[in-house]
Amino acid sequence: MGALNKGGCLALSQGVVALSSLIRNIVIARIISPEDFGIASLFAVLVTFLEMMSGMSFDRQIVQRRSEGLTDFIGTVHTVEILRGAILSVTLFFLSDLYSSWFNLNDLGWAFKILALVPLLKGFINWDVANQQRDLLFVNTALVDSIPQVVTVCLVLPLAVYFNDYRVVLFLVVLQVLISVILTHILSRKTYYVRLNYECLRRIFGFGWPLLLNGFLIFLVFQADRVIIGKLFSLELLGYFSAAFAMTIMPSVIVAKVYSIGMLPLLSRSQERGDDENPNLIMLMFHLSLLTGLLVLVCAVLFGGDIYVFAYGDQYIEGKSFFVFLGIMHSIRIIRVGPTIIATSRAQTKVILKSNIVRSLAVCFSILWVYSGGGVYGILVAGIIGEVCALIYQVNFVNYGAHDKTLTLMMNKLITVGLLIGSFVYYIGQYWFVSDIYNFIFLVFFILLFVFMWLVLFDDCLNYKKIIKVINE
Repeated sequence: MGALNKGGCLALSQGVVALSSLIRNIVIARIISPEDFGIASLFAVLVTFLEMMSGMSFDRQIVQRRSEGLTDFIGTVHTVEILRGAILSVTLFFLSDLYSSWFNLNDLGWAFKILALVPLLKGFINWDVANQQRDLLFVNTALVDSIPQVVTVCLVLPLAVYFNDYRVVLFLVVLQVLISVILTHILSRKTYYVRLNYECLRRIFGFGWPLLLNGFLIFLVFQADRVIIGKLFSLELLGYFSAAFAMTIMPSVIVAKVYSIGMLPLLSRSQERGDDENPNLIMLMFHLSLLTGLLVLVCAVLFGGDIYVFAYGDQYIEGKSFFVFLGIMHSIRIIRVGPTIIATSRAQTKVILKSNIVRSLAVCFSILWVYSGGGVYGILVAGIIGEVCALIYQVNFVNYGAHDKTLTLMMNKLITVGLLIGSFVYYIGQYWFVSDIYNFIFLVFFILLFVFMWLVLFDDCLNYKKIIKVINE
């Protein structure tokens, strides 16, 4: 069975995860107030900060690592995870009062202390599930991702009605992590074990330290805007922003997960063997991310605002305009998934780090903008410009090997065409069409146009026969 067939369950599971997450957010947002939704988003900001500050992408390391010494490597990963979880948990517990008071929520310190359970529980994940991806076996990974989401979405309505405030999010976050950790032990082929191999430890931190710094930068990219709004504007505005953010970030998370698990093993294996097909796989990865990103951009611009109001209700209508800008920003982020996976497969994690340094400069502009009296929309525009600059940096500074110049030129051509199409779509969506039927017709026309561009204008970028052969091996 080919990799595409084996990965079908993964794509299905990510669809289940996306739908469950969307339903859960909508149910919570419709029952609790925008201010409580803003408070709930601060829970996510804190947990995300500590997770990204210590995240070294153990799953990527396991998939990317060569077979020899893998048992010792996974055991050492387990040891590092336990220590990491314990340190994060203690840190979160003692900083919770300071964090809550910074947002003038002095009476909610207890809630942030409960969140200290999240990193502690995650420290006991069995990473053998990630090891199964090396054999292109994605079923158990799909189950670990989807089952906790389905359980929590089944419980969200009664819990939201019972708590009727931000506490419902607190309860569901802890429950989801607990179920996920238990499933990794149930579905693993090997019994959980810990080891401490200093050579493996050196490799883990050698590979992971750029990702560790990258985690902090990703936090700035994804969460700094919410911190700025929550601190300098209002929790109600943060609620509107967070509702739009939760819906627009969902496609980028799904795409990154599916493409990483589906394409990273193929690219890493091809890179390890030195296959002639590797340049074709690289271009396939970039084409897929570019096509997906532009499709998301079109949908966000033409239909996103109305979908947002329909989903969350009229009480969130003030966040409608946020949706379009955030949709554009995250669609560019989807295009960046391709170069990120390519760089990871070639162990060039420093390029990913530096690209996020470029992206994080937009956060500095946002802070200066707000303190000079600017509004929220300046933050969003800065984010879009930052994503474009980071994308250009990634494409031009990844080393593609013997075909470096050719592949870089091809990708820059595609980016140029993609940005022109994206700008045209934004103009059409904002200033021309006012009817959904015309928007739908334009969407179909856009898809046909892009397929034509892919198959005719850039036919020399790909060798389809070689790609299909590699995927089906």
